Amino acid sequence: MVFRFTNDQDKELLRELIRLKSFVAVRGTTLRVWSDVAASLSSAFGVEVNVKQIRDRLTLLKQMFKDPKPLLL
Repeated sequence: MVFRFTNDQDKELLRELIRLKSFVAVRGTTLRVWSDVAASLSSAFGVEVNVKQIRDRLTLLKQMFKDPKPLLL
């Protein structure tokens, strides 16, 4: 079964990224922080979410924010 992010899960993702300060992580600890985000979200969602899924979703959210035209998913 394919996992799809909902609006509530997007909000939780952004909250967790802010809470763990993934963008100010010291060089060499970035992967650990992203892994912590993945573990936290997996626990919250009740489904296994990996680092690549989180980073891809964040990239998509940033793209949608910059260009608000609807994307075909």
